[in-house]
Formats: sequence, C-alpha cells, structure tokens
Amino acid sequence: MAILSKPLTITPTCYELGHCWTPYCRKASTDVATHVFKEALKIYGTLYFLAGILRRRGPSYYVKKVIPETLRSSVFLTINGTLFITMFCVWRTMLGCMFLLSTAFIPAYIAAFTAVICERKSRRGPLAVYLTNLAIETGYRMLVERNLISPVPNGEVYLFSVVSAVYLYLFSFNSSLSSLSLSNSFTSSLSSLPLSNSFNSSLSSLPLSNSFNSSLSSLSHSNSFNSSLSSLSLSNSFTSSLSSLPLSNSFNSSLSSLPLSNSFNSSLSSLSLSNSFTSSLSSLPLSNSFNSSLSSLPLSNSFTSSLSSLPLSNSFNSSLPAASNNHHASDAVDNSIPSSASVTARPSSPVVNKALTLLHKIRKIPLVGCLVEEVTSLVGDWVESAESLPKHKCCPHQHSCVSYVLKGAAKMFTVGFMAQASLNSLSVMSSVLKKPSVLKNTFFNKLNLKLAGFLGGYSAIFRAVNCILRWVRNKDSDKHGFIAGALAGLSLRFYRSTTIALYAATKLIEILYFKGIESYGFPYFKSADIFIYAFSTAFIFHAAVMEPHTLRPGYWKFLLRVTDNKFALMNRHLLDVFGVKSSKIQPDYWPQYDPAFTTLTRPKS
Repeated sequence: MAILSKPLTITPTCYELGHCWTPYCRKASTDVATHVFKEALKIYGTLYFLAGILRRRGPSYYVKKVIPETLRSSVFLTINGTLFITMFCVWRTMLGCMFLLSTAFIPAYIAAFTAVICERKSRRGPLAVYLTNLAIETGYRMLVERNLISPVPNGEVYLFSVVSAVYLYLFSFNSSLSSLSLSNSFTSSLSSLPLSNSFNSSLSSLPLSNSFNSSLSSLSHSNSFNSSLSSLSLSNSFTSSLSSLPLSNSFNSSLSSLPLSNSFNSSLSSLSLSNSFTSSLSSLPLSNSFNSSLSSLPLSNSFTSSLSSLPLSNSFNSSLPAASNNHHASDAVDNSIPSSASVTARPSSPVVNKALTLLHKIRKIPLVGCLVEEVTSLVGDWVESAESLPKHKCCPHQHSCVSYVLKGAAKMFTVGFMAQASLNSLSVMSSVLKKPSVLKNTFFNKLNLKLAGFLGGYSAIFRAVNCILRWVRNKDSDKHGFIAGALAGLSLRFYRSTTIALYAATKLIEILYFKGIESYGFPYFKSADIFIYAFSTAFIFHAAVMEPHTLRPGYWKFLLRVTDNKFALMNRHLLDVFGVKSSKIQPDYWPQYDPAFTTLTRPKS
C-alpha cells in the first residue's frame, strides 16, 4: 500500500472519480444494485440448485430451502456492492475531498460489515476464510509489485506440501486413537451406564482387571438396561477396537456361567448392529474354548435366531446352540453363513448399482458389448493379479499394497477428469447449440488432465509412501502420515493453484486455532468472522480501486461481471498521485464526461 504517513488528498467529485457513467449518485447506486442482484440470482440460484441435486433432495427442499437461501444470499451480495458506491459518495460529500483510505477502504468496510450481518450465520465462516485467503494473496502481490519481496518459484506447491503434511499427520494421529483398546476414559465412562442388577452380579464372576472391576462397581442399578439395549447404536471406533481385543481362555470360559435371562436375550435380538460392527466380529481372535463355551449358554430362540444373521465365521456360527422347540433353527443358522466373498464385500451404493445396470445394458449392444466384455475381462484379470500380491501385516487395507495404490489413483484421477471436464462443459453451454463440436473438444481437452493428475497423483503418492514406510520400518506410525502428506502435496505441480494452497493454509490455521481454544485456553472472539470478513473485503476493494493489477485475475473478472463492468469505468488516472500506479491496468482509458457536470479533460501526453 502507499505510504500512509503522507497527508495527500485529492478533490475530484464522486462523478469524476467513481461513477463516471452517470453524474447522479442515486442513479449510480440504483444501476449497481439492479445488475448485482440479477447476477447474484444467477450465481447463487445455480449453486444451491446443483447442491440440492448432488444431495438428492426432494421437491420440498427446493421450495423451502433453495429459494429462500438464494434470495438471502443475493440480497447479501447486492448490499455489499450497492452500499460500497453509496458510502463512496457519502464520504466524498462529508469530507469535501478524498484521502487514501476514504477512496475505498472505509466505504468497503461499512458495506461489507452491513452485508455479512444479513447473510446466514452458517456462511459467515466460509466467507471469512475465502476472503482472508484472497486478501493474503493480494497483499503478497502488492509486495511483489513494490519489489519488497521476490516471488518464490513453485511457492504454492511447497506451501501446500507443508499444509498437507500437517493435515495428514493430525488425521493419522486422531484416527489411531479410535483403534486403541479400552482406555481409562472408556472404562470410566462405563460407570454411567444404567445396568440391571442381574447383569451386574453376573459380571462379578468375570476375571477382569482391577481398574475395569472398580469402574463397574460404581454402575447405577436400574431396570432400564434391557430396554436401552434395543436402541444402542455402536460407533465405528468402538467396533473397530473390538477386533483387536485379546480374549483370554479364562474370559471365554467364564462366559458359560452368565445367567442371561429371556428379557436380555430378546433385547439383544433387536440391536441395530452396523456393518462395521458385524464385520469386525468375524475377525475376532476367538479361541476354541470360547466357541465351545457358547454352546452351554442358556440362550433363547430369539437370541440365537438374531445371531444367525450376523456375518460371523464358520467356527463361531457352528458353536451356537440350536434353539429349543424349533427344529428349523439349525437349518437357519447353516443357511445364514455367507461365503468368503460375501463377507468381504461392501454393500453396494446406489451409484454402483446404476453403473452396473448401465454396463449390463451396454453389453447387449452388438459389437460394443463384445468390446466391453473383452475390456472387462482384461481389467478383471489385472485387478485379480494386483490383489494377489502381498501386503504388510500393518496395512489396514484388504488387498495388496499395489492394488491399494492403483485403485486409489485410478478413482481420484477419474474424479478429477470428470469434474474439470464438467465445469469446462458448463462454461460453453451457450455455444453448444450453435456448434455442438465445442462440447466434444472441451470434454477431451488436455487441460482436463491437470486436475486429474493432481488428485490421482496425490492419492497414489500418499498411499504408496505409507505402505513403503510400513514395509521398511515394520510398523505403523503417525509420523508416516506427515511424511506421506508432504510428498503427496508436491503433486500440486500438475495443477498449480495459489487458491488451493492458500485456502488449505487458512483452513488449517482456523482448525488449529479452534483446537487451541478447546485445549489450551486461546481467547475466543465472538462474531470474529464478521470482522474478519469486513476487513478482508475492505482490503480487497481498496486494491480493486487503487491497484486492480494486483488482484487475482479471476476475482477481477468476477467484480466486472457482477457490476456490469462498472468497476472498470473509474478514472484511475486521478489516483496515480498516490504513487501506486492505479491506471496501470487501463493506461489508455479516459471516461466520456458530460461537460455540464465537470471541466475535466483528458491530459495531453
């Protein structure tokens, strides 16, 4: 920015400097408001409509949510643009002149502060983060323009690499917590469970550790245990930890003495067990004594029949006792044992089902169907070969490390290509009717490979480095996430984007600060997002008026679009006296003034 200590003022009217297309302040505000509102309806209407489609909302969602939210966001953007030009005129009238901050920063701050209050609270945080990201980039460009710093080659790539390393280290660290065995916090939380008397007394005979027994001794006694079991929802972290529990023989044998009542058995039959829970049960290291002990449990018919639907291993299922008074019970248990393929298979999603249906229809087409069959067979052979390769014992994925890396890379490459191609196709929809070949050229453009290369490379590098480190160190560690994240972040070279790097950095700062508030007593500022948004927007608008050449090109085009090119009609030659090269972006432009309202003429070069 210019030197603030320099008391420099200028005296052009708001017509001569700001709204050069009309000499009337009120009409200038009306013109801006009308066009901004129209463009805002198009932008937010399309955005919220597509969001509803992606979320698969019903018709009522578009009436109750999309329309009100579109109108509210459009009003927010309209206030932001209209109040800026209004405050510009008000400050010029009040002061009788203009100084550096009154030309844009102060009017923009008032406009942004007022506008963001009108917006939904849920959008204030994301808006503040986005505008802060943009303000940081603009400030960096200003420093480079003044030769105060030198640009770092591939700086955005290195920044994203560092941010990615921290992100994935935190992710790995937090994920590992869920795989721990029963911790002190878990056992202490059990003390608040309302268990029945019969259940508590039966547990007293189990050879558990002192810490566990002491925590159970403080359980409150009530009769609501049986009813509460029916609504129990077991979390993923709890179910995943079950697979690593080392159940001893003494624990297995003690189960045979549990006097489980009919009410307890019937309540268990109504448990809503998640997929992750049932799949984890099949991998429990259950000893033979445990399986044999189950046969002596006095379980009721409803309990055994409910267990028969669980995808447990053969040894476990065979150990279940036949239900009394029902000669079909053993048949039901035997028939419910799935094959190994069905145990490992994940439930199909609607997208997968639609894809399989489409593939089935394509196979019926002559010639094309044969080609699809050949390709499917070939790919299937490659997949089976890759899956048959070895994997490390510490790796959490199901198949080989090579298969794990290649599948992740292929999936993200496809997502990146389709996303970029779809966005590019939407941008040329107006030209498709006149020239349909434009759509084909846009879809198969080489530029679509950039985002695909970034996402596919990021996934492949991250997975490959994690697997390699497990093989080399023969263990898993949170540090692997840091190293893999740093190397994976270098894939941004395929799709160099300062926006992505800065946005990831600002989001990381936000996350770390909120963690600091939660754990380390960092100060919490109420409504900080409002002030951050207002300051960042004021800074950006100040740059748009004083130094538009330092703005991100995409955002400058956005400002021109929503204001119907009004931002470009300012006479920035009058601002060159501040020493920031304001007219650099349009050195040959001079407004067509109405001689009845000004005596300004184009200076002779």
